[in-house]
Amino acid sequence: MINLICCIKSLESFSRIYNTFKEDNNFELEDFIEDFEKVQENITVKQYDLAVIDEKLPWKDSALDLFNKKDIKIIIFKGDFRKTTGDIY
Repeated sequence: MINLICCIKSLESFSRIYNTFKEDNNFELEDFIEDFEKVQENITVKQYDLAVIDEKLPWKDSALDLFNKKDIKIIIFKGDFRKTTGDIY
């Protein structure tokens, strides 16, 4: 099972990615995360395998630093859903 966290700026974009993977039993997904503090809180109790980070997040750099320190694979979301979901699979 792949633990996936999506740090996406808009709820609508998050929902599109989430809905693509919610039926796939190979993935465990986090709910919508609105701020970096929630990411920091979650990462202390859960180990993630993959992080999708929106390039437009104001706290993108902090998230990148944290996920890199934890050796979590990172995919940058640039608005292209097809490419992002392809990169996840």
